[in-house]
Amino acid sequence: MKKFLTMTALLISGLLLAEEAPAKEKVADVAKPVAPPQMQRAGRRGGNPQMQENMIKRMRENAAALLKKYDADGDGKLNDAEKAALEKDMKLVEELFPLSITYKRMKVIDKDGDLVISDEEAANIDMEAIRENMQRNRGGMRPERPNRPERPAPRKQQPKPEEKD
Repeated sequence: MKKFLTMTALLISGLLLAEEAPAKEKVADVAKPVAPPQMQRAGRRGGNPQMQENMIKRMRENAAALLKKYDADGDGKLNDAEKAALEKDMKLVEELFPLSITYKRMKVIDKDGDLVISDEEAANIDMEAIRENMQRNRGGMRPERPNRPERPAPRKQQPKPEEKD
């Protein structure tokens, strides 16, 4: 009889514990961690307010530069003819941009400047020189961003110690 009562008590305990486990899981689902304030979205379509503010500042600066260049009559707005000139130039920039990157790389590789990569030039390509050239040229394409943290230097892999026999 004692064995029967003990087994019944263990069975009931197991059933009670099994029912409580899903309730704890539900609590864990409801209590999700809250993101830090700088990570929470501000407003319906926002994001980080500081990033948004910086982006708007850059957009205004770039818009002012475009307006200065393309506002031929100086009225502070672009009319249809001025917009057409801007669109024409932007289409040309889109076509030429990939070629400008290729040309910058070619200047490093093509030693005689004939825009033909000879077998000798191909055999002597210095990838490090190309990377350095691209880094120098990137400065003109992308303005410095003081609010962006510096990236850490890549870690150098330590040589593996040789195993002794």
